[in-house]
Parts: sequence; structure tokens; C-alpha cells
Amino acid sequence: MSFGTEAGFFAELGLSTVVIGPDDMASDGHKPDEGISKSELIACCAMMDNILNTLTTDG
Repeated sequence: MSFGTEAGFFAELGLSTVVIGPDDMASDGHKPDEGISKSELIACCAMMDNILNTLTTDG
């Protein structure tokens, strides 16, 4: 793949690591003329809102 993250570094420190984001990096990420559709960005924002709500809700 033509991309990378710091996930491996954090995992080596013993931290649970998840890489998330919109669209499909394998088919479009970090390539000439890459792009993300508006619907993918909206879905990603909703997912991030759900994660934030889950992490900040008492219970």
C-alpha cells in the first residue's frame, strides 16, 4: 500500500490501536487525483460523533 499510519508504533507500546476514516485507502488513497465523496465524509462524521458520544457518556 502507498500509505502508512503510526498505528504500528502505538501497538508496539501496548496500546490498542484502530485506524479509521472515510473511503477506501486501497483503491484511492494517496494517489494522483484522489478524492472522497461527500456521502463518505458525512458517514465518517456520523461515525466519529458516535464514537465521541460513546466515550463521553456516563454508564
